[in-house]
Amino acid sequence: MEKVLFISSFIGQHNSGGAVASLRNLELCRHLFSGYETEAYGFSFKETNVNENVKYLPSYNSPLKTFINYSFGNAGGLAYSNIYTIRKLIRSNNYRFVFLDGSLLGKLAKYIKQKSTDTAVIVFFHNIEKDFFSQVYGNNPAYLPLQKSAAYNEKLSTRYADYILCFNQRDAGAIEKHYGRKPGAIFPVTVNDRFNKRLAITTLHNIDDTKLQLLFVGSDFPANTNGLIWFVQKVMPGTNAFLTVVGKGMEKYKAELESSNVKIVGTAVNIDEYYYNAGAVVAPVFYGSGMKVKIAEALMMGKTIFGTSEAWQGYDEQSQLTGFVCNTSDEFIQAINTFKQKPVSIVNEPARKVYEQLYSPQSQLELTGMLKEKLFSNHSATV
Repeated sequence: MEKVLFISSFIGQHNSGGAVASLRNLELCRHLFSGYETEAYGFSFKETNVNENVKYLPSYNSPLKTFINYSFGNAGGLAYSNIYTIRKLIRSNNYRFVFLDGSLLGKLAKYIKQKSTDTAVIVFFHNIEKDFFSQVYGNNPAYLPLQKSAAYNEKLSTRYADYILCFNQRDAGAIEKHYGRKPGAIFPVTVNDRFNKRLAITTLHNIDDTKLQLLFVGSDFPANTNGLIWFVQKVMPGTNAFLTVVGKGMEKYKAELESSNVKIVGTAVNIDEYYYNAGAVVAPVFYGSGMKVKIAEALMMGKTIFGTSEAWQGYDEQSQLTGFVCNTSDEFIQAINTFKQKPVSIVNEPARKVYEQLYSPQSQLELTGMLKEKLFSNHSATV
């Protein structure tokens, strides 16, 4: 049986939106190449392996090693500790397709195409990393090697990939603007359906409804933490609501942010119970790229969402009509207080419907079938 190689920059990041998106992309890869054996690899940073169906290779485990590898053009998990292993894999196997889950693996795309022009390379852009690194680090000279490495690898990805995929139209436009290449297809974020209406009904009937229960979901990541701190300081004092914060690493902000109307949970084993306890979800994210997985997850859980334009980026207007678009503290306060005056329904049914139609795995079966036909009709052509 012929083989397909799947390599991901994000699938080793436990409890992160990137990891959820990567698991979706692994399933996408398996559907596209259902007649092939898929070998999946990710990179292990400081965490234990998070998926038994993925083999993990050692990667950066310190800021110094990260800096050194990026300085030599090894980004996205690619490191001197795993380059030899990956190259040996490619030399030893006749892969017809290689799916690179992350645009920072451009150096690997170049190597693959130089070794075998018959191997088709698919690169999925999670973000426009060139823009994202600039947003996070600005003009700080200490991080200039990281920004240059990101831009270098994305340039290689667009040059050597046979097929480019991304999450939304904004990213597609940015790829064309920066690198002169249009992606062949746009695959929005999808999440598996784990909603349990019985649990949602039981839970909401038993919670204290004197205050609107708000939920913030996000790991300790600059775009998340900056938005959360702003929300706690600028929005919460103007509402009669209670905010619960869940996400990997967020417990470190407990002393700084927790108060009588803010609870910092941080890392949680089961995030679903917090969704069931919430009357609404907040997403105060002001910069970034790609799509925010937390929005699709909240829609799946049937929650009303108060989110910024950035948080809603890539989501259909129909999605935004199930919640609120808020970009200032006054807009958040007014929307939350207005919502509080209404009876809180157990499930936001329009949100659930949008999820099922647009962001469930089943919603993209037709698009997957079209791409599969294109891949196999002429896998050496650029789309």
